[in-house]
Amino acid sequence: MRRLALIAILVALSFSIGVNAQTIGLPEKPRAQDGANRVHGRFVAMGGRLGEHRIACAQCHGMDGLAVPGGAVPRLDGQAAWYLYKALNDYATGVRYHEIMTPVALQLDEHARRDVAAYFSSIPSATVEVVELDDPSLRQRGGAISAVGVPERGVAACQSCHGEAGMGDPPAVPVLAGQYAPYMVLQLERWKDGRRDGDPLNVMQQIASQMSAEDIRAAAAYFEAVRRGEP
Repeated sequence: MRRLALIAILVALSFSIGVNAQTIGLPEKPRAQDGANRVHGRFVAMGGRLGEHRIACAQCHGMDGLAVPGGAVPRLDGQAAWYLYKALNDYATGVRYHEIMTPVALQLDEHARRDVAAYFSSIPSATVEVVELDDPSLRQRGGAISAVGVPERGVAACQSCHGEAGMGDPPAVPVLAGQYAPYMVLQLERWKDGRRDGDPLNVMQQIASQMSAEDIRAAAAYFEAVRRGEP
């Protein structure tokens, strides 16, 4: 039912502003894992390329996809392969820009992007130690935003797209559960300020623009504390 509701919202929005799947960058059938070679993806993550060397994904994200806990680099483990693949394509094509990720994505051809996305997606999600907060009520507020949003400001419930407790809705909607709070805060601030793109119909930009700084901190703190697979 949740997936049908999301599709209905996106379809309604697309008719209202005159866009289609092609204009928002969504393929008709997300198939990033078809034919993917995870062994080659691991090689790519290590920085290998037919005897040459390039920036290794593992330098920032680790071979386990966990990055540095508490940092501004995201976890990749357990994310949907197509979501990771699309992110790399967005960096390579200029839909998104990052001073590190854009040059990295430009080094990768189509097969390398597909394979390395499949590699990180195949890594089982791990439990990461959660940072203790001075104000525990912040996570309670974040849980409320996830469940019901902030109706008085038009902020939709996070779980309406990202699933209960941020468990994700593959292939296109990422897992938020267990993601590092500093990274989520940074991304929500970028959407709020119009510095990030790449989501269908700019839904996230519309939502983030109505969130206060405290809303953003609360939501990020809540999702960081959720253990994947345990809503």
